[in-house]
Amino acid sequence: MALQDARLRFYEDQFILYTSTPKLALGELGEPDDLGWQWFQCTDILQILLPPDISIRYNIFLKMERKSSKLTSSRTAVQRFDRTRKAFVEQCLHSKPKYPVRGISPSMYRYALEPGFRCSGIDDTIAREEFLADSRCLSTFDTHLVARSQLGLLGPTNEWGCSWVRLREDTQVLLTADTTSQYHAFLRWSILSDTRHTGWEATIDNFTGACLDHACYLGTFKRDKLYVLKRDESGPVLDSIAGASRAHYNGLAEKARLYAQFAPSNPSLGGDYPRHSNFPVLGRHPKRKSRGKYGPVLGPLAEMQEDAVAPDSDANPSESEWKSSTQFSASTTVLCTSTSTESESVKVRKGPSVLSLRRTAKFLSSRMPARFYGRLLTLVARTL
Repeated sequence: MALQDARLRFYEDQFILYTSTPKLALGELGEPDDLGWQWFQCTDILQILLPPDISIRYNIFLKMERKSSKLTSSRTAVQRFDRTRKAFVEQCLHSKPKYPVRGISPSMYRYALEPGFRCSGIDDTIAREEFLADSRCLSTFDTHLVARSQLGLLGPTNEWGCSWVRLREDTQVLLTADTTSQYHAFLRWSILSDTRHTGWEATIDNFTGACLDHACYLGTFKRDKLYVLKRDESGPVLDSIAGASRAHYNGLAEKARLYAQFAPSNPSLGGDYPRHSNFPVLGRHPKRKSRGKYGPVLGPLAEMQEDAVAPDSDANPSESEWKSSTQFSASTTVLCTSTSTESESVKVRKGPSVLSLRRTAKFLSSRMPARFYGRLLTLVARTL
């Protein structure tokens, strides 16, 4: 069971999160990924992947706590921060999901929280910092707007993870941090990917309608109607793309489960999976040495192929030797894992008897996988 958990975490780190889980101090945050999510060391053995909104707010909370601890008369402030931190940890523990979030299957060692997670204690503590940040954003909002040619795309994020999105040619909406992250992820794995998500047009229409219905009208700027989506009203907007996101990440979690069940003992290498596992092989197999697993098979095979290209009595001996060596090197490329294409000279012998051919076929079928044996029979049939 522990080995399957290790394989599961390996797949999630390498093929879903594209990064390894960092080792953190208790109560600290890791570095944000490309979508703004951050790891939080909740207990000694538990790490929680926080959504962008709460991770940014908790990071500001930690900075405020460090500043207050340097003050001389800060006993009351330290106690208040400790109570808020304990309440935040308890709320994170009680909010453990029962299904994969961000492609991570919940376990006793780690899980991810749903986008839209909020902690009232953290919000009350950083309320003043948030008010000052909103004032700064309103004074510099025009630097983050989206151009008219980038319909449906996001602009740069500010210090609170918020970003503008151009939903229509004359309409832009300022999204919250979690909504920005979810919409960015949806664009990346559905519209901008090679295999588009089915029904993405309907999802975009639902998202646009939810934004315009729940966002507050700010004003007109350079012939653009500007709206602001508040955190209290972001729930329906998140729900408009939650179905597509959950289906996508559930598929990734299912692939991770199959990998943990059928992977080889060393997850960093490739391997042979069961025929009916429906699991794609990850990456390319590493090259083996020239003396591979199927080295002893080449001797009898060379005899059969030499018999297939045996020269006539009046043929040129040097030409016949060249033909037989070429056939042998081709079979070496199919069977062995070595990528060498050099020709080897093989001495021409008399054709084997029927009994030796039967023994050779029986020997090959017992020593090599079915797919290689099928290729071998096809090759022999062509030469004969």
